Amino acid sequence: MRIKPDCLVCVFRQCLEAAKLSNSDENKAYAALKAAASLIPSFNNSDTPMSITMAMHRIVRKELGIDDPYKEVKRDFNEKGAKTYPLLLQLMRSSQEPLETAIKIAIAGNIVDYALPIEKDLDKSLRLALESPIPKRDWLIFQEELGKSKKILYLLDNAGEIFYDKILIEHLVERGYEVTAVVRGGPAINDALLEDARFAGIDKIAKVLTTGLDTVGFILEQASKEFLDALDEADLIIAKGQANLESLDETEYPAFFLLKAKCPIIAELTGVEVGGIVFQANRRRWKI
Repeated sequence: MRIKPDCLVCVFRQCLEAAKLSNSDENKAYAALKAAASLIPSFNNSDTPMSITMAMHRIVRKELGIDDPYKEVKRDFNEKGAKTYPLLLQLMRSSQEPLETAIKIAIAGNIVDYALPIEKDLDKSLRLALESPIPKRDWLIFQEELGKSKKILYLLDNAGEIFYDKILIEHLVERGYEVTAVVRGGPAINDALLEDARFAGIDKIAKVLTTGLDTVGFILEQASKEFLDALDEADLIIAKGQANLESLDETEYPAFFLLKAKCPIIAELTGVEVGGIVFQANRRRWKI
């Protein structure tokens, strides 16, 4: 996906948010925002949201003198996710359609996103996801591809949300699939890092690797060889969240996108209303 004018505004707002979370004084915050704004003339409409996010957040962290402004936010989300996890597991275990329920639970967790100014009501998000039907065409493609697959690559998104993903990962592992989970390679808003995956215990049930990049989503040309090899070797890819969709929607990887559409651009791209759930097969891959 290429950037839209809205993306510049969104990322600049995130930079302000990072400054506030760092408890920096006003002068330091002003310098950080000014440095981020100085990058905008160098961007063009062929850039991706991931590339401008990485550039602007890097310079903000440098000016603020802090490695991870969202560290406490992520810890809070992880603790809340850990408390919710047993109830989610029980919900999946008691379901007559555990795979479908696990997928809907994973999608519901995508509301845990500090990158966008959205309501973060997890109970409401879970009810909506469980009540919403999965598109039949995409579901049939998923079931067919899952039946042919052995290796599944699971692209994680946010800290806290990963406890919702753990439900689906555990279910897939129990069904005999070899699952590799992917986190970011460095601080990127509230996206999950290795330490978050370990806190959630995902490393106990699946191999965990990183993109090698400190950005939301990833930039294929800059990602680590280990991650790129995993992309190429995967029989099926589950990509959580908007940034992972934005990273893969122009490719033909065997990806299925699971997320909540949290901005008008993504809502239009996926054909749902803002706030709606998305379960979508990669249109370029399957020519649909």
